[in-house]
Amino acid sequence: MVQLILKLIMLSALPLLAETTVEYPLKNLETEQKQRLIAESHPNKAHVYARCFNAHENLDGAINVNSEENYSEISDQKIGRMIASCKAPIRFNMSSTKHFFSYEHINPIKKAFLVTLNFADSKLFGFCKDGLFAQDEIQVCEHPYLALLAQNLKETAPEKLDANAYSFIFCNVPRLCTLDTQKVVHDKILYGNNFAKASIAEIDHVLKLNSPAPCNNILAIAASNVCGRRIYTKSMIEEFLGRILSGFEHAKKVSDSHKRHHLIIHTGGLGCGAFGHSKVASIFLQLLVAQIVSRTCTSPHKFSIRFFGVNKTTFSKALKMFRDFKSSVKKENITKKDAALGLISTIFNANAVFPHNGTGD
Repeated sequence: MVQLILKLIMLSALPLLAETTVEYPLKNLETEQKQRLIAESHPNKAHVYARCFNAHENLDGAINVNSEENYSEISDQKIGRMIASCKAPIRFNMSSTKHFFSYEHINPIKKAFLVTLNFADSKLFGFCKDGLFAQDEIQVCEHPYLALLAQNLKETAPEKLDANAYSFIFCNVPRLCTLDTQKVVHDKILYGNNFAKASIAEIDHVLKLNSPAPCNNILAIAASNVCGRRIYTKSMIEEFLGRILSGFEHAKKVSDSHKRHHLIIHTGGLGCGAFGHSKVASIFLQLLVAQIVSRTCTSPHKFSIRFFGVNKTTFSKALKMFRDFKSSVKKENITKKDAALGLISTIFNANAVFPHNGTGD
């Protein structure tokens, strides 16, 4: 009966998902649902989920889920804002590190809203049960309630799992464990295909249960898929740029709704695995969107972006291209969308920035 009531509540709320925040109390996610997730998952993921749920049986609180439709195309008005922002000085903070994702503030800032990206599949959390283990799947393993939400949505409203159509923000998600995927275990790290092949003892060696479990805000964005393409066309650039812009503007709205004065986004090489994007292109476009969104902040330097898993050479190349774009927009008096997208394409080609075949830069 509790299961039926929960499904009815979810069904009544989901039609509003694109416009409002939906609250999911943790206590409503029943033991039966957890057991089913464990039973249907790859043995190594099932082991992680079981240890997490057993160690955190009576969590209180609720996860707030907010989604917004992605831009199918970027309007002339938004392109105008982009061009205007690029003619102005940089007013956001940026940094990069070669290390894996952190959910913690690098330098604690009062009234900051920190969101960490989920490099989403087109079907949100679509690989939470199988043996795959990259950024998306690691994040869900550490935050297993995301897998439970995906399981519920798949049963009640599968169309709402379409990350090609929506960006999603999950607020107050408990991180039940930490998986150190950079720790060497028997001459390998448990990342990618190595996770599925690992023994339970090797999994336990890199798993640390969090007590208490900190809560994080997750921004899920699915990159466009460019595998098999040889160059970046204007339409490819517009689609990827539109998805990043949708997600970052969405994060700014949620940050404002929480009355936070500083938005911090932790990100990395979005779309640079199976989706085929160049890491330099991804970082360049995210810097460009950061410039746009930072112009909506009440005062300078109230927007920060930090790139994880990005080496200095890659970040420096993307940053130089971003500065070149800003300079060219002003010098060439760019005013129209077609010209702006064409300039980005020209800069990519001039710097030998091309899509890849799922192997990264």
